[in-house]
Amino acid sequence: MVLDGVIHTSTSQSAPKKKKKQGREAEMPKMLVRRPWSEAEKNAVNKHLAKFMAERRVPGKEHCMQCKEKERALDDRSWKDVKNFVYNTIVTLSRRSASKKLKF
Repeated sequence: MVLDGVIHTSTSQSAPKKKKKQGREAEMPKMLVRRPWSEAEKNAVNKHLAKFMAERRVPGKEHCMQCKEKERALDDRSWKDVKNFVYNTIVTLSRRSASKKLKF
């Protein structure tokens, strides 16, 4: 393609380059606030997703969203928070059962 006497070989336009963050923004990563799970939240997850914990399977987004929709206690939690809670519970149960097998 020829524009203004200059031959252009590329037909696609490149996106503008993003500037790197400078100063304090580049140094400080985002801080997430860790909140402990209340008994009401734990009971809500156990009530709906206990089957997954018993089978040692991690639920998908759809199951976590269904759990959140049915329980008002989980309004402040994301579906990923629910999924991670189930995963961490499964890991804890697996470690406890493994340590019991090692004791004589």
